[in-house]
Amino acid sequence: MNGIINSDKESGTVFKFRPLAKLIHSIGSELIGNAAAAIFELVKNGYDADANEVKIVFEYNDNDSLKIIIEDDGHGMSFDTITGKWLVPATDDKLVRKISPDKRRIMQGRKGLGRFAAAFLGQELLIESCTEAEYSSFFIEWDKFTSEKFLDEVDILIERKESNRSPGTRIEIVAMEDKYKIWQDKSTIDKLTFELQRLISPFSDIVQGEGNKIDEFSINVSFINCPVSDYFGKTIEIKPSEILSYYDYRIFGVIDKDGTASLTYENGVERITQSEIVTFKSDLPKLDTNCGKIYLDLRVYDRDTEAINNLIGKGLVSSDGSPLGKREAKKLLDQVYGVHLYRNKFRISPYGADGNDWLELDKDRIQNFTLRVSNNQIAGFVTIEGEEDSNLIEKSARDGLKENESYDVLVSQIKKALHELEIRRLAYRQKTKRGRKSKIVEDVRDLFSFRTIADNIDKKLKQLSINDSVIKEVRQMIELEAVNKGHLLQDIEQKIAVYQGQATLGKITTVLLHEVRRPIQVFNHEAKVIDFQLKKYDETKNFQHIERLKESGNRFKTQTNFLSKVFKRFDPFASNKRGPKKLFHVSNVFNEIYDFFASMFEQNEIVYEFNCPEGLNIYGWEIDLSICMTNLIENSIYWLNGTLNKKIFINVIDGDDGLEIHYRDNGPGIKDSLIESSVIFEPGFSTKSNGMGIGLALAGEAVSRFNGELKVLSSSEGAYFLLEVKNGNS
Repeated sequence: MNGIINSDKESGTVFKFRPLAKLIHSIGSELIGNAAAAIFELVKNGYDADANEVKIVFEYNDNDSLKIIIEDDGHGMSFDTITGKWLVPATDDKLVRKISPDKRRIMQGRKGLGRFAAAFLGQELLIESCTEAEYSSFFIEWDKFTSEKFLDEVDILIERKESNRSPGTRIEIVAMEDKYKIWQDKSTIDKLTFELQRLISPFSDIVQGEGNKIDEFSINVSFINCPVSDYFGKTIEIKPSEILSYYDYRIFGVIDKDGTASLTYENGVERITQSEIVTFKSDLPKLDTNCGKIYLDLRVYDRDTEAINNLIGKGLVSSDGSPLGKREAKKLLDQVYGVHLYRNKFRISPYGADGNDWLELDKDRIQNFTLRVSNNQIAGFVTIEGEEDSNLIEKSARDGLKENESYDVLVSQIKKALHELEIRRLAYRQKTKRGRKSKIVEDVRDLFSFRTIADNIDKKLKQLSINDSVIKEVRQMIELEAVNKGHLLQDIEQKIAVYQGQATLGKITTVLLHEVRRPIQVFNHEAKVIDFQLKKYDETKNFQHIERLKESGNRFKTQTNFLSKVFKRFDPFASNKRGPKKLFHVSNVFNEIYDFFASMFEQNEIVYEFNCPEGLNIYGWEIDLSICMTNLIENSIYWLNGTLNKKIFINVIDGDDGLEIHYRDNGPGIKDSLIESSVIFEPGFSTKSNGMGIGLALAGEAVSRFNGELKVLSSSEGAYFLLEVKNGNS
């Protein structure tokens, strides 16, 4: 016996495929990843049938068997639908129709295979379905599809009769042996109930169809005689976890297919939720590689002890209404975290499931733990459009999307929206002192400070009635140790300063590359000229060629001197050690900085204005002021891109209390919320799309080494920084 039908034709022999019956068993068993996924496929069929409700019943019997009943109140299947569509594998019926008849739902079953998930769940299948006019039913024993029979040799008896029963479909699956045993395991049932909660997006209850009507679709699961005690006699209404209502931070809204985002940010930490409208426009790589419209709702949780206590304090309780402990609250978070992806309300596997970190949030957090949130801190729900509108194509094995250019755009757009939340979250945490905020130099100085411990020892010795001379002697010993450790402190400060100078050098390599490009071009050109003139001189012995060689040599010398000056300007940033602190002229530093950036100012058409009285000095390392101003200017050059009449203003004032350096530009400026929290000085914080967040942190650290303070001030136009050096330090 073979599976090929042939017939003689005039020009040869025609062959046709004749599939074996076990193909159906393979579809059901091998294309479905697990038992929960098989249930989901059958629930989706109820959704496509315009059902308001799907009931799932697990009925355990004494004979080591289980009935899995999936019943919906949709429009049902007629005899013609069963014979012409249900029994036709890979039918494109739903792909062609696209929209359900009554509720105008976008059809979930597009490949015509999901219904065969019933073969994964059990050995027997009974389907009863009613339309408004007729009743149809049929019974399948899946063992018959594992034999060597051909598919068209397996008979299926279908009963058909008139009926006035309410429309709907009832699927009854009998599971025995191994297919029964998996449902005796608590972890399998837990997984089903948890995953059912996330099967349908909990925040997309508006139909994307005609009329924008509320689309009611509920799922209930019941357990009869269940051997797992936690589920015995229990009926569960599937609904989103309560913890989703108690987020700390949230951003939600729509990103249009052209990259225009209209979002709302909410801070839910306090009792009264604060909100802010967020908009941005992304430059997409190509118009034909957009990922369609994106609907997103990202909810973020601070998982520290204070935040967990705050969650409980806001009213979070267990499913039975009893109070929650911190461990139970964290367990609820563990059940919902991850960014889940949906299409037309239903979740696409495996995104967000079982800790799937498809956005690589944990990797980003390792690179920048101050700003970024980890995968287990976010419960996200992202809905995408259909394949035709988004070019986001599902793999045939139901294991995710094809990772094409549109997929890359989708990931980048979601992460950009999340970044808007992250920068506001960090600003709030710094403002309310929920996050750690300090400078490295200050931390090191505190580490070497003996004042507090000396005062405490004095106090304790006096309580013990120790002689004053002894107390004084102990105090002197501590102060002597502080002096000795002071030399080590200076050495550590120098090393920190060296590293920060080198980090600044790394940030401004674009300036160096820009400066050396022209001399290199001259060298390349003149090298060719020299070769040509030497060749001509050998041929003619004409001294005019020697004169031209001298001209080339002079150009070489000019460009070499230029390069020498360029590298000299960079030398302080690359130095491996520093000399002693000393007085230096402020104006000299700013003149050198202007020379440093002169070509960049010219290229970017930036006007640089600097005013400083002669003779103003600061005591410290000259390079620290250079580090500060270099990082401010580097930021200004970036943000002034797109601004008309670009300007940088620097005004130095010798005030009554000390030296003030006012730094301004006329770029887009800094949000007041970021100014109030001073979060912009935190390492890792950046509002640049690919920023490392070290520039302003380096600037603040450098200023602190000559006992100055760098502040950011509110301004009606552009960014405004104030560097203050108090009297006695200048």
